[in-house]
Amino acid sequence: PRGAPVTDWPPTNPRAPLPVLASAGLDSAVLLAEAARAYPAVHPLYVRTGLLWESVEREYLGRFLDAIRSPALKPLVVLEQPVQDVYGSHWSVSGEGVPGAETLDDAVFLPGRNVLLLAKPLLWCHLHGVPEVATAPLGSNPFPDATPAFYDDFAAV
Repeated sequence: PRGAPVTDWPPTNPRAPLPVLASAGLDSAVLLAEAARAYPAVHPLYVRTGLLWESVEREYLGRFLDAIRSPALKPLVVLEQPVQDVYGSHWSVSGEGVPGAETLDDAVFLPGRNVLLLAKPLLWCHLHGVPEVATAPLGSNPFPDATPAFYDDFAAV
């Protein structure tokens, strides 16, 4: 059912390639590694938005991809989706006023983040003839654009 956790994953005999939205986080790392064991081709997709931490994130993602190298794992695809024109001087771009570890979750909310992270990968999928993109949102993510309802509504669009 829509919005239900996926429990029958990975599929036993997938035939289509699987693009995976990747970062250096544990969630997407596990998804990438498991997909590379199950799918005939896995395309890691990284969306560069211009946020402060991306150079370090990309370095560690590269190390991880090297560590799990397999014939199924295709080269990293980097898609550009800059946000500075809309985020302006937001702490995630400027580095000024970065919230501390003790702040509430609202302090680290990045408006529209998952819309931005899905837009170009879905277009990439369409142009490459693959029917879906895999993401690994954390179940504990408190933001409105990380809920099953958000993903269901986005898929409906």
